Amino acid sequence: VGRDRDRVAANGNIKLFINLGEMDKLDSRSMASYISEVAGVGTDSIVSVDVKSSFSFIETKADAAEIITGTFKNVQYNGRNVR
Repeated sequence: VGRDRDRVAANGNIKLFINLGEMDKLDSRSMASYISEVAGVGTDSIVSVDVKSSFSFIETKADAAEIITGTFKNVQYNGRNVR
């Protein structure tokens, strides 16, 4: 999981990129749950999820963004490194 070129929304939220998407059988709800479970942040910290075919954009509250990006440094999903 990486910051999408440090995109900060006007409301202070951070937009993140993750290389998981529909091809991984994830939708916005399951993606939010997965990120919440792995990173240990509440789903209320995940503002929105935009799932594409092979990647997704996640908008999170600023304090959760650092936790999420730090947690996903060595995570694999179905044998694939998550970035």
